[in-house]
Amino acid sequence: MSELIESSQSVLVLGSSLAVMSGMRIVIDAKKQQKMVSTICAGPGRADAKMDVVWRSGLDEALRMLAI
Repeated sequence: MSELIESSQSVLVLGSSLAVMSGMRIVIDAKKQQKMVSTICAGPGRADAKMDVVWRSGLDEALRMLAI
């Protein structure tokens, strides 16, 4: 996973509260690499304080808005 993060410009978390460490580790690693990290999720998440952008919305609604 570290190689994928390394080759990316940013990380977008979709519909996850990041309650499990495996998901949280992706955010931690991305921030260590000074990547922008954003989330779209209906409720609060464990990594909200680490996010550059937090969009509170249902995933289906957000994705429809982005498709326009």
